[in-house]
Amino acid sequence: MFHGMSTQALVTLTSAIIELLYFSFMSRLLNKADFGYFAAIMGIISVIMSLSEAGLGAAIIQNKGNDPKFISTAFTLSLISGIFFSIIIFFTAPIISVFLVDSTLTIPLQIMSLTIIFHSLASVGNAMLYKKLDFGKVGINSIVSYLISAMIGITMAYKG
Repeated sequence: MFHGMSTQALVTLTSAIIELLYFSFMSRLLNKADFGYFAAIMGIISVIMSLSEAGLGAAIIQNKGNDPKFISTAFTLSLISGIFFSIIIFFTAPIISVFLVDSTLTIPLQIMSLTIIFHSLASVGNAMLYKKLDFGKVGINSIVSYLISAMIGITMAYKG
C-alpha cells in the first residue's frame, strides 16, 4: 500500500511540476489573447476527455478477473466514445468558439479534438495497469505523454 501511495505521490508531484513549467513557458511564449485561447482549449478538451471515459476504467478495475471479451468490449466502447466526442467537438467547434471567445478558436479546437481519440485508446490499458496496482507504469506513461505534448506545444508556440 505504501509503495503504491509513494509511487502515485511521486507521479502526481512530477506531473504537477511539468504542468507548472509547461504553463509558465506557454504564458511567456504566447501573448495574452493566445494564452487565453490555449487555456480555454485545454479546459474544454479536459472536460470532454473525462466524459468520454464514462466510467469504463472504473468498470475494468472493479471487474473480477480478466475476461478478454469484457476488456475487448470496454476497449471498443472507449474507442467509439472517443471518436464520437472527437467528432462532436470537431463539428461544433465553430459554435463553441463563438460562444466562449471568438471564431479564431475554431481550428485549434478542431485539431485538439483529435487528442480525445488518443486518450480513449490509452484509457483501457491504463485501467488495467491500475487494476494490477502497477502505478509506476501508469505514471511513466502519463509523464512521458505529457512531456511529449508539452514539447510539441512549446515548439509550436515558439515558432509562432
